[in-house]
Amino acid sequence: MGYVSPEAALAGPLGLVKEGDVIEIDVKERRIHMEVTEEEMEKRAKEFSWKFPEGEYPRFLNLFVKNVGSMAKGGIWE
Repeated sequence: MGYVSPEAALAGPLGLVKEGDVIEIDVKERRIHMEVTEEEMEKRAKEFSWKFPEGEYPRFLNLFVKNVGSMAKGGIWE
């Protein structure tokens, strides 16, 4: 449906989605709305922790994850 990295890994709203959450997608208005309270989102953000599982992927992907910036900024090697 959409591009979620690196936002998901950085505890952005899309990274805080949990199974069972209701998400409204309005394509015409270009809007996504999660029916989760601000308090619940703040709680999820405080509890959020994610680290790239380095041992599970080839070395070049580890280099990519550590060095390539957001696609929102062009996805350049930083």
